Amino acid sequence: MRISQYQKSEISRPQQRLLPLNPKFRSAFSILEVMVAMGIFAIAFVSIAAIFPAGAFLQKQTMTAVRGKQIGESVKALLEARPFDNGTFTGAVGPALQMNTVPDAAYFWTLEDRSFPTANTAIASIPATERDYYWLPVVRRSVPASPGPIEYQVFAFILRRDKGGKWPTPAPHTNNKFANAASDPETIPSVKRLNTPTVTNNTFTVTGLPANDIHVGDQILDDWGTIYAVENVNGTVVTVSGTIIKGGLSNTPPPGIWYAPPGGPGMASPLIQIIGPLANAVKVTNLNP
Repeated sequence: MRISQYQKSEISRPQQRLLPLNPKFRSAFSILEVMVAMGIFAIAFVSIAAIFPAGAFLQKQTMTAVRGKQIGESVKALLEARPFDNGTFTGAVGPALQMNTVPDAAYFWTLEDRSFPTANTAIASIPATERDYYWLPVVRRSVPASPGPIEYQVFAFILRRDKGGKWPTPAPHTNNKFANAASDPETIPSVKRLNTPTVTNNTFTVTGLPANDIHVGDQILDDWGTIYAVENVNGTVVTVSGTIIKGGLSNTPPPGIWYAPPGGPGMASPLIQIIGPLANAVKVTNLNP
């Protein structure tokens, strides 16, 4: 039986389909497809990479906050075990019922005692002037209007040293300007006081406040012993959260505030937190200071 030419082609067609394709004609990605894929990869890579700096910053903030709370608890324990002796408080201490740092308050605790890590840790070889964390005491003396016992309140500023930061050498304590000991070097964070001649419901007008010394979110302590969070700063006017509380013998607005200034331009406040008032932090041995 003869097979036509058409039948031959039909019979051979399946066999031709089973033949391997010529490598020279295999399909591949076009340049456009490659460019689109690279663009998608670049967008995804940038998005993922942007997460890491933010995560590292949050981790650092969390570690600082946790460390600050640990130091705060340590300071409380230290002051309960070794309270101030008001018999050592000498010199002018300011108006009655006003927050004041008596000249010997910071000296009562050496810089070694006021720095962390402390000398009993595994890294005690770090000099006290080069450690990461410090605390500074601020003592408030309460003189009653009528004869009676004098009361004291102690607050502690927990501070983190910014490497490269410099703080002015504390002025003599008789002018009631600094909580630091006069011997503290300029590499140690400072806590200073400024007058507030004008006070409204929630604002302090601060005399001589340097630009960028107080920032939104900072904590400040007034002369009556109230801690506030800063909500806004406009020149020398500082707005705080809550209502400013009056006090003193005449129930007047606080005449001054305490705060921790930054160690240089572009730096934040070294303050982690203010703790207090601390109970049993002053032992009264002098009834007529």
